[in-house]
Amino acid sequence: MSIISSVGHARKTWLATATTTMAIVTLSCVVGVLTTPFFAFLTAAACSLVTAAAFALARASRTMDTIFSEELDDRSGRHRIERLENSEQ
Repeated sequence: MSIISSVGHARKTWLATATTTMAIVTLSCVVGVLTTPFFAFLTAAACSLVTAAAFALARASRTMDTIFSEELDDRSGRHRIERLENSEQ
């Protein structure tokens, strides 16, 4: 086993979370400078909720894709066995 294969890869979600957090903080700072801190807080809260919803929907989409690919794939073992049993009868 080489050193390269033993090093764990960073998940892409952490990179997306870090960049999104930086963007939200920057946007709220700009809004805070141009208006009041109250509106900066509201902007940060709204952006955080929208971002959390987007991440949740993306994860749910990937999960559903995985479920559908496992259940609807013709090459999967369970469906193949059921077809073989039905054809023998």
